[in-house]
Amino acid sequence: MDFQTHCKNRGIELLREDVSFVRDRLKCIPRVSHKSVLQKYADIWLKVMCECEDDRCGQNLGRRSANTFLREL
Repeated sequence: MDFQTHCKNRGIELLREDVSFVRDRLKCIPRVSHKSVLQKYADIWLKVMCECEDDRCGQNLGRRSANTFLREL
């Protein structure tokens, strides 16, 4: 299963821009770490998203937290 499908199945709504951002960031990370980094990215998004009662707000907060995680790696 690819990353986008994995996210979709978990209720994470990736935008085209999210996919581009993740791909760009992965270029800076050793290939052997990609799977664990992507899992952590999805886990962070889902955790933050589930803490919010409003789905749209939760998606946005999850996105921001997960992207911040990638940016800070």
